[in-house]
Amino acid sequence: DLYDDFSANDVVLQLDSTKQNLIICGSLNETFGINIVKALSANKNYVTTAVGMPTWDGLKELDKNNCGGINLVYSTSYNYPRNLPIIKNITQAYTRKLNARPSDMFFKGFESMYHFTSLLIAHRTNITNYLSDKAFRVSNDFVIEPLKSKTDPTKVDYLENKKIYFIRKIDGIYK
Repeated sequence: DLYDDFSANDVVLQLDSTKQNLIICGSLNETFGINIVKALSANKNYVTTAVGMPTWDGLKELDKNNCGGINLVYSTSYNYPRNLPIIKNITQAYTRKLNARPSDMFFKGFESMYHFTSLLIAHRTNITNYLSDKAFRVSNDFVIEPLKSKTDPTKVDYLENKKIYFIRKIDGIYK
């Protein structure tokens, strides 16, 4: 366990130089996660993988030299490989129209709106049974399942996307 005011030495004391180390950072505090990766990067004698939260996806700080040499792994519900033809076409159209590169947030919004609006048009009265349908897939699969109420198993509390992707990066490069 580490507290917000940890030092690099506090991290190193948890590592073993004879083994592959796995550090799990379950904090949404981005500064905390960056500081862990910096501490690991400063100690090259330890082979380490740091597993973080989905918020690590947008942290440019993790791509800098003072965070280098560490395998980073984090999860996301979305993955947009830039070499997919559909992603290339959307990127080109966006760039032509707005003279800018679309962000991942744009792709998330576009895909969600396209997928679920198309499903709603196709299955107006019974959309709940088709939320995981791949007919209107852009880049990601949705595996949406109902989560039942703990107090009344006949009722659905909410719907959850069970499909996640694990992203692996080292030195700012996706692996």
